[in-house]
Amino acid sequence: MAPIILGAMILNGVSGWTLPPLPVAGAAMVAAAIAAATRQAIRLEQTLVNRRLLRAGLSVAVIASPMLLFGLALAHWTSAARLDWRETVGIIIIVSSLASLIQHRRTAGIILAVASLWSGVTMVAPSFGAWLSLLTGAAVGVVVAVRQARIDEADARRDRERERAQRRAEEILTDYEQTGQGWFWETDRRGNIVYVSPAVGAVLGRAVSSLTGRPLTELFEGDIGSQESERTLTFHLTARSAFAELPLHAATANEERWWSLNGRPIYDSSATSWGSAGRAAI
Repeated sequence: MAPIILGAMILNGVSGWTLPPLPVAGAAMVAAAIAAATRQAIRLEQTLVNRRLLRAGLSVAVIASPMLLFGLALAHWTSAARLDWRETVGIIIIVSSLASLIQHRRTAGIILAVASLWSGVTMVAPSFGAWLSLLTGAAVGVVVAVRQARIDEADARRDRERERAQRRAEEILTDYEQTGQGWFWETDRRGNIVYVSPAVGAVLGRAVSSLTGRPLTELFEGDIGSQESERTLTFHLTARSAFAELPLHAATANEERWWSLNGRPIYDSSATSWGSAGRAAI
């Protein structure tokens, strides 16, 4: 907001062909300086995560005070120099809109910034209607902010629960892989490997990185006994149909190993991919 505040002051001076009084210029500079200290305020806020009252006070200091000072300065300048209030109101609307964009869905910050800006203007040009409108809008804004805070808190709680469940699922799958009971694989829509368990690379004597991007059929031997199964695997991958208990001869050099493969199609918004679990069976 610092360059926006200074730019608005310059714009007001150009539109009215006047220079601001010294107190007005000083108030605008202080407002810009406070706004420019936002990075330091953010670092301070990170140490006050569990202290809501102190965080609220910091928000008032960093958001409300510069907007209030700017509103006071701009309104006093317009009144003292007898400038056109229509142009001043236009500048105030632009600044409040930019402040709302910068706050971006932070409902409390948006209300605090806009209400403070218009409060400064109303202090210089007070009227019953202006104060009534401002107080009514602020009251409605507080209700909306509280409601939005509850919604955001509920969303954050659901996100934490989802992340916890995902983490737990990944831990279970990792344990399953490490015990050697089976392995997992995923291919893209062309049948090329996107993911395969590290255990497969160890059994085949190949690095997992060398398997990524290769056809899934390279994991299996193409001898007479497994050719029919390979054709079945290729058919399922092409048709994107689920299959289970498909016996395939692993492409091992020093031992004979058979795997029982299971698969099902996984669809997303952009493409079709394959992913499933395979069980190792000799």
